[in-house]
Amino acid sequence: MKEGEIVLAVLPQVDREQKPRPVLILRKMPNGDFLVCAISTQLNKYIPDFDEIIRADDLEFAATGLKKESLVRLSFLHVIPRDELRRSIGCISDRVYQKLLLNLSRYIGSSLKENDEIVGK
Repeated sequence: MKEGEIVLAVLPQVDREQKPRPVLILRKMPNGDFLVCAISTQLNKYIPDFDEIIRADDLEFAATGLKKESLVRLSFLHVIPRDELRRSIGCISDRVYQKLLLNLSRYIGSSLKENDEIVGK
């Protein structure tokens, strides 16, 4: 399993049902677990300038292993142990992966700039 890969994992669902869902591996954590974000077909949950929609007509779509247009949801993050990740189904392009990491780091980093005294500056 590597960063930028789309794998199946069991995520908590609103209805408490457990079933494998596609997730994107964002980073391998220092303890060996993986930071992932959910992938959904509910495009109406798209957050502009944060999430990424993977369209069926994108050149990279076939490499993702997804069955239909999907939303990479940066607002749906989880840390999952390696043994809870199922099989790989595909990957996203390096361009999309880097864009997602940049969006997430901008969002997280924006609060640090506002609170300089908290981080000892």
